Amino acid sequence: MSLATCVTMPASTALLLLIVKLRGGPSPADYMAAVDVPLSRILGWVGMTLILGMVASVVSAAVDRPIPEFIISVYEGAYFYPVLWVGLVACAPVYEEVLFRGFMFRGIAASPLGPAGAVVLTAVVWSAAHFQYEHFELGMLIAFGLVLGMARLRTRSLLPCIAMHAVFNLLAAIEAMAALGLAGW
Repeated sequence: MSLATCVTMPASTALLLLIVKLRGGPSPADYMAAVDVPLSRILGWVGMTLILGMVASVVSAAVDRPIPEFIISVYEGAYFYPVLWVGLVACAPVYEEVLFRGFMFRGIAASPLGPAGAVVLTAVVWSAAHFQYEHFELGMLIAFGLVLGMARLRTRSLLPCIAMHAVFNLLAAIEAMAALGLAGW
């Protein structure tokens, strides 16, 4: 799965950028909000992600949620954990954020739904794309998607969203490996 993510991410991202370029109008970088943000602002949003990740872990433990079967199967099927981590922590966040908080966000924000609609709709569609999870995990993803959307709206940049998503996935990967007893891989 991770190898497929790592292989398809550059081509899929390039295709989205080509679509934006062919439409005319703003440059792909402008359309996708690929603009610099001060590191302090990125770190602030990453800090919020860490807090949200801890809250999600505490809530999951409090309601005694097992690790989703999908995650167990991903780790059982992984031949080389570093490739799994690159796919989860780098490639998936880049592509998903380019698609949802870049490409889709900009188009929805310019529609009658406006920026608030873009925050909500991209969070819902992004979480629905993770259909492999159950309702509980999807609810947490919607909450995180709303935070990602707020970061995109407030910073006017995709970069904090990519950093936040990568950190969130890293936390989830560490938690899954620890729960599955794979800490010494």
